[in-house]
Amino acid sequence: MRPWLLVGLLLTTTVCQADDVLLLKSPPRDCQPLDDVSVDSGGELQGLFFSDAMIERNVHHALEKAVRKEGGNRTVIKDRRAYLMDNHRRGIRRIELKAAVWHCPPATD
Repeated sequence: MRPWLLVGLLLTTTVCQADDVLLLKSPPRDCQPLDDVSVDSGGELQGLFFSDAMIERNVHHALEKAVRKEGGNRTVIKDRRAYLMDNHRRGIRRIELKAAVWHCPPATD
């Protein structure tokens, strides 16, 4: 049962990556600029119970959803703010991201 589940998950992730949002370091050329988006993830309880990597994944997933909802397929993060927990034993409590969004036409060969 477990191997079939792994194969199913692998196929699902392969199919879902077709319309991936690309996170770039610099603005793309020959693309139409769209509005900026901002997302945040985490909170007091998430910072206590979940790891920093999980909060980071959640905020990037929320960013991808916001970019797709805006109609874009390329983004550049303009501002990233991570709020840390009050005590020093834990890490991130909440992350806020602001990103610029572009829509680039698909490349033709």
